[in-house]
Order: sequence, then C-alpha cells, then structure tokens
Amino acid sequence: RARASGAHVLLVGQPYRAASFEADAEVDGINAIYRELAKQRFVSFVDAGAFVELEGRYSPRLPCAPFDAVCDPDGTVVVRGDGVHFCPIPGPPGSCEVWSSGALRFGMVIAFAASRPAAFE
Repeated sequence: RARASGAHVLLVGQPYRAASFEADAEVDGINAIYRELAKQRFVSFVDAGAFVELEGRYSPRLPCAPFDAVCDPDGTVVVRGDGVHFCPIPGPPGSCEVWSSGALRFGMVIAFAASRPAAFE
C-alpha cells in the first residue's frame, strides 16, 4: 500500500544487544527477514545497526567520530550500561538529555538511506 501511494519503504536493520540479552539470533533473524522482504517487495533495507557495532558485534563504546561532542580517550558511549538503549543515562522514555553518539550514528544512516533510496534497493 505504501509503495502504491508513491511512498518509499525503508526497512531498518537492528543492532546487536549486550550478551546478557541472549538475542543475537533474534537480531540476525529480524535482519534476515528484512533483507529478504526488501528483495521480494522491492523496498530498501539498510543495516543501521552495523553503524553502532564494532566489527559486526555489540560494543558499548566506539572510536570517536569527528561529530562526537563528548569523547573520552577510550572512545564514546554508544549504548548505555543496560546494553540496549542509546542514551548514556536513564531518563524519560523517548528523550535523552545528554549527548548520544549512538542515537546520532543510528539516525544518520537511516536519514541517509531514506534520502538516497536507490542506493539501498
């Protein structure tokens, strides 16, 4: 229906979570389904999760990027200590009151893919 109305559909790959979630198979499964659906339905898929991972695996910290407003010598926090949320500190649902490199990295790749859908078909 979305494509029929002229909209572009973008399926977004999920990032791995901390090992305590025992969810690697779940993330692999979701991403595999999205990749296959993208092929079958002629929509786009982008593995945005890969942009908040280190060498294809979960990592709470990543090397600093030029846009990081906060960065320590050992990198920047991309996932808070709970192993799943991008905001480095707990807060109200749907908001983050501090710099969140993980949220920015995840969102930037989604925005890029949405603005250049042909590259992801």
